[in-house]
Amino acid sequence: MSTQQHKVVVIGGGAAGIATAASMLKRRPGLDIAIVEPSDTHAYQPG
Repeated sequence: MSTQQHKVVVIGGGAAGIATAASMLKRRPGLDIAIVEPSDTHAYQPG
């Protein structure tokens, strides 16, 4: 079993998860963020 550590973990790599990670990086460049997404693909569906 592999163990990895990050400062921030975002659960979900959809539009909201990626936007959240991008916003955090804009505020703190270089922040160590991991995005956890179980799906291989993402189909963007605007509201």
